[in-house]
Amino acid sequence: MPRRICLLLLLLEAVAGSPCPAAGGPQYRGFTVQFMDAKSLTEAVRTWNINQVRYMMCPVWRNKGGTNMASWEKILKDLPAALDTAKKLGIAVVLDLHHLPDDNRKTYSKDANENEHLWWYDRDNLALLIACWKQVAEICKDRDQVIWFDLLNEPVDSMFVHKTPSYAPALPKWMQETIDAIRTIDRRHPIVVEPGPGMLCWGFRGFPALKDPVMPVIYSVHMYQPVIYTHQGIHDTTIHPWPGRFNDHGGGWWDRKRLEEELAPAIEFQKLHHARIYVGEFSAARWAPNAVGYLRDCIDIFEKYGWDWNYHAFNESAIWSLEDSEYVDLCDKNGKYVRTGLADPKSGLRYIDYSLPQVGTLPKVEGFTGRRGVMKKAFERNGIVPKAAK
Repeated sequence: MPRRICLLLLLLEAVAGSPCPAAGGPQYRGFTVQFMDAKSLTEAVRTWNINQVRYMMCPVWRNKGGTNMASWEKILKDLPAALDTAKKLGIAVVLDLHHLPDDNRKTYSKDANENEHLWWYDRDNLALLIACWKQVAEICKDRDQVIWFDLLNEPVDSMFVHKTPSYAPALPKWMQETIDAIRTIDRRHPIVVEPGPGMLCWGFRGFPALKDPVMPVIYSVHMYQPVIYTHQGIHDTTIHPWPGRFNDHGGGWWDRKRLEEELAPAIEFQKLHHARIYVGEFSAARWAPNAVGYLRDCIDIFEKYGWDWNYHAFNESAIWSLEDSEYVDLCDKNGKYVRTGLADPKSGLRYIDYSLPQVGTLPKVEGFTGRRGVMKKAFERNGIVPKAAK
């Protein structure tokens, strides 16, 4: 966006109180999805009023005894029909390469962190990344609909996560080469880059603005901080409140203000480069105490800065489900099942190990209460989503 136009919009913002749309177009609010079947997309639009889905193209999840590449080819085969459905429903689509379809992933070191680091220096991996996106570009190049290309989900080099810069050193060059390859085929659809590292946003600090000859690159962040809160009951069995004290990123008190402070690298990047910021994923385990407050705090920040966002996830996992209740199996300190109900940090109970099967019965959810109510209200900001766009 030309600087003088953005300055004008900033002046209007001061009057109207709305954020500067750094890359133009409507603001998108929607879900991540594992499948793009017509039934799920229709339900997401008609029940929730979303205007975008982020399709997690993950061949590993689809691999049922075959190969990752075969799963990838099936994803590509089904993609045109899925995009047709999205267009008819009037919703935008983000195509997220969630995992490379690598059937022969190499081992570079016995040390896990070093192995991950060395992965970034094998250009065969880059070649596969580019090949996948050239296939997607061929499918999408003539499609007159809103489609974003999210190049690589949560890229990370563990040896640099706690360094400055914290993004994988090879990432900017890999992303630039992938952008250049896509633009030899598709010059119609925006490209999304995640600096990372992983599901953190520290990689925005010092990340270079990439060059796209067609339109500005969109930059994406995922929000799962503090992870000990958002992933409670998955990685540990302790019940954690919100807001509260957590040891993530230096520890201390975490609340809405702290969340905004943690997102500062993305906020600063947005201001420095007049970039469009997109929250590709954010969530909290459905049983997390006061997940209502956590989700509301996140959305308030996203809306303050005019960011697009997708809640994780719709019809994908019982961990993040808005369709299920907040009830969860609880046990005593010895791991003995006590009851199935709401998690209370003051109860002295703990979560049952997530790997164990559900013991109790979850109540049927009716109406929009709790997390459902927060998300339903947030999606109302989309206005009227066209249900049968031509």
